[in-house]
Amino acid sequence: NYKSAITLYEACIEEYPEKAAPYYQLGIIYSRLNDFQKAVYFSDRACKLDTVNEWYKINLANIYQYLGRNDSAIILYENLIKGRDDDEMKYNLALLYTQNGKNQQALDLLNTVSDINRDSHEVILLKHNVFHGMRNYDSAVISLEDLISVFPEDINNYGILAEYLTEIGRVNYAKRVYTEMLRNDSLNG
Repeated sequence: NYKSAITLYEACIEEYPEKAAPYYQLGIIYSRLNDFQKAVYFSDRACKLDTVNEWYKINLANIYQYLGRNDSAIILYENLIKGRDDDEMKYNLALLYTQNGKNQQALDLLNTVSDINRDSHEVILLKHNVFHGMRNYDSAVISLEDLISVFPEDINNYGILAEYLTEIGRVNYAKRVYTEMLRNDSLNG
């Protein structure tokens, strides 16, 4: 019941105008209601009232990203990761960098991801996309080959590599990958 929740949070703000939590909650509610002007206002206000709470900043960054205001989201994430070693935030920031065409910054950040997450499906695919965006097709292919070496049982990764090879005109190599796929999973249509 968003209407009642809004009324109660507004009463909280009236009673305690310098408390960040009700502003944060209203930011969430208004984003769920697709009223992004109010969502930004309340989320930004929460961040200004409580400059330490990272969840307030992540919420505002997500709203900015949804609205295509990547520059604002980037600033928030850059401030969030200062002095921290959080792979998820690094990944999110790298994704924002790629969306803004800052591929080298994205790659530099992805290279700092911890060993535990360096071989995650998402990180490897994002590196592939970064290399493709930089027109470094050899490295993009190597990233997909790495994906197969880390997840050899996932036949879909072979398909991703084969499709990419076809896309960049390396048809003979793509045929070899498709042949390998057929050998590994002959019943897969």
